[in-house]
Amino acid sequence: MKQMNKIETRKTRLSDIHALYRGAVDKSIHDDEELFKDWAITNVQRSTAFTCLHNGEPLACAGIRFLPPAPVINAEVWAVFSVKAKKYIRYILRDLKEELNIFVNKYKVENVYADSRIGFPKSQRLLEHLGFKKLDITHNGYLRYKLTVKE
Repeated sequence: MKQMNKIETRKTRLSDIHALYRGAVDKSIHDDEELFKDWAITNVQRSTAFTCLHNGEPLACAGIRFLPPAPVINAEVWAVFSVKAKKYIRYILRDLKEELNIFVNKYKVENVYADSRIGFPKSQRLLEHLGFKKLDITHNGYLRYKLTVKE
């Protein structure tokens, strides 16, 4: 377990996702609790995922998973943040970038994708801060972003 400026980072447990459910920044996840839990369980099981905690309380969970085989190695990221994460966002973002770089370098990933719900500008700003570029693609109410790692 790594500790930086009051933030601990560990491998995600399903209980972390459940703890974040009620206090998540994106209130749309509250529309369907079962759908959110299914999404969360699937992401944790299929991803390399980690949780940022403060005093044992989950503030954010994020993960990265491979996309189906293609001529190049592609991956997709996901994240859930609590409202309380804002106070520690600088440290959380530093950990996010570090974990993303480790995964990308270890597996020689060339492109990383992410989706952001239309009408959720906090998510779009976060992706842009991490270096993602918005694509001219939308699907099911989400914008598609891409981070090109290897040119």
